[in-house]
Amino acid sequence: MSSLLIERLQFIKGLDPIADAHNGAPGSDVIDVSPFSRIVFVSYRGVATGGTAAPTYTVEACDNNTPSTTAAIAFNMRESYGAVTDEPTTGEQATAGSSAIDVMEVHESAVAALGYQYIRLKIAETVNDPVVACILVLGELKTPTGAAYGTVTD
Repeated sequence: MSSLLIERLQFIKGLDPIADAHNGAPGSDVIDVSPFSRIVFVSYRGVATGGTAAPTYTVEACDNNTPSTTAAIAFNMRESYGAVTDEPTTGEQATAGSSAIDVMEVHESAVAALGYQYIRLKIAETVNDPVVACILVLGELKTPTGAAYGTVTD
């Protein structure tokens, strides 16, 4: 096996870059976690109109790719260059501002413990400050491969 990182990670579109991305409490695409040992959501916030954008992130385990039923789960988070913190099921509000990268990590076992197979990141706009943003999802593959990716989103 190669030592390439790109053979251990699958890169998944969670939310396309868009203006006013947090309006309406969007969620990322729903991801099937079964091929992965852990999932990392990367939320990249560009310029906020007033510099006060402060989204609240919640990670949800989902029963299917619709999803029909969800359950909030605890996760680990790193805001921009800050320390890693443990976050509760109620979620975490990010520090206000522009040009930030927030990263949330969840182990597959946390999703499986609820009897679910899918996951998504929900974002609540806690301050009405339009921001261009996107979500990239990284899945650490249980079986590293150089082959083409399988479909894991809804």
